Amino acid sequence: MAEQIELVKENFLIEWRVNQNKHTANIAERLRFHLPFATASSATLIRKASLPHRPHGIDISRWQGSYTPTENPPKPVDFVIVKFSEGYAQDSLADVMWEGAKQAKRKEGYHYWRTGASLQQQIDSFLRTADGKDVDAAWLDWEGYNNSLNSYQYKLAYEWIQEMRKHFPKVGLYTNRNHYEQMNGYAKYSVAWHTEVPFWYASYWNPVPDPFTADPTLPKGCKNWDTWQYGICQYYGNKDNGRDYGVQSASLDVNIRNPEFYQPTPNDCDKLKQEYIKLQEKYALLEQENNEMFDDLMDILEIAQKYQ
Repeated sequence: MAEQIELVKENFLIEWRVNQNKHTANIAERLRFHLPFATASSATLIRKASLPHRPHGIDISRWQGSYTPTENPPKPVDFVIVKFSEGYAQDSLADVMWEGAKQAKRKEGYHYWRTGASLQQQIDSFLRTADGKDVDAAWLDWEGYNNSLNSYQYKLAYEWIQEMRKHFPKVGLYTNRNHYEQMNGYAKYSVAWHTEVPFWYASYWNPVPDPFTADPTLPKGCKNWDTWQYGICQYYGNKDNGRDYGVQSASLDVNIRNPEFYQPTPNDCDKLKQEYIKLQEKYALLEQENNEMFDDLMDILEIAQKYQ
């Protein structure tokens, strides 16, 4: 009888340890990840805490019709970049799109540069749209369509960048390889600002790369990338459908972010700290339950030994 009791005890201890590991390992790992965020005392420390994956996001405008986030999109939506304005005008669905974007961890806005509008008009149109919104970043969309891009416009765009820096924690440039390399020439007569600001790079591959592991081939003069618009749903071999992300259109721009330059906002940090506290509580509760289970078995074994 004593041998049987010892065997029961040994088997239970093995099962108990497995059970403990099974229920607490995931929480322990999440606690380990959140610890740098929860204990960081400065933005520098927070930025140095590596994320487990590259943040993935989308950019949207009136062309998508509307945006209602889905529960299970094809890829995560960690950030949403909404078109706020173009030239002197606000994007007609900017406010509608922003309502959907609010559910993302980071909400950002971009302005489509128009050479036919004045600098002040382009400053005003973006700030007017951003008014009352919690905007984590502002981007300048520099494209050639219906534009006359030159060194003078390049200087004006820098003034737009400088003005936005007064209002937003992060201000960057969106463009493709050709326009970026043209900017290298414009910079000979001005400040090479395009090489110093965060770079949102439009570069599509076919077949579509794995955005979580691949890196884009950068334009000449470019030091690094912040965000990579790696594809468009339903184009260039990308089989994902924009409607599965929650927009009305099948086409949708998809982006990946370089975690090296990921900049958590104060709201990000607060949420992480709150989750860290909740995880600590769950972890402690599981340990308590496991300990109680162990104590109960020891009581049962003690009683059994009395009647062997």
